[in-house]
Amino acid sequence: MPEIEYKVDDTELQGMLKGILSRMGNLKPAMALIGETLHTSIMENFEEGGRPKKWKKLADRTMAERVRDGTSGRPTDRQQWPYPRRKLHHRESCQIVQHERA
Repeated sequence: MPEIEYKVDDTELQGMLKGILSRMGNLKPAMALIGETLHTSIMENFEEGGRPKKWKKLADRTMAERVRDGTSGRPTDRQQWPYPRRKLHHRESCQIVQHERA
């Protein structure tokens, strides 16, 4: 059976991607902010039992297993987060990202 070979010249695409990457700068502050926002939202979901609509009650069997295992299914203080916990206003978060780019 004959082999088919093909070659893709992606030089132009690679150049465009490198240009985008060079303009993006340091994304650590933005990623930290996004991660903290997601973490806070998820923790609030668990504390509220679902938002905006409450989650269905756990089955009796599930509750019995958790009692037996000594687990509540709730997040614990042992779960660590590497960033300081404080809410940032949008303007403040933009300043952090801009400061890191400078």
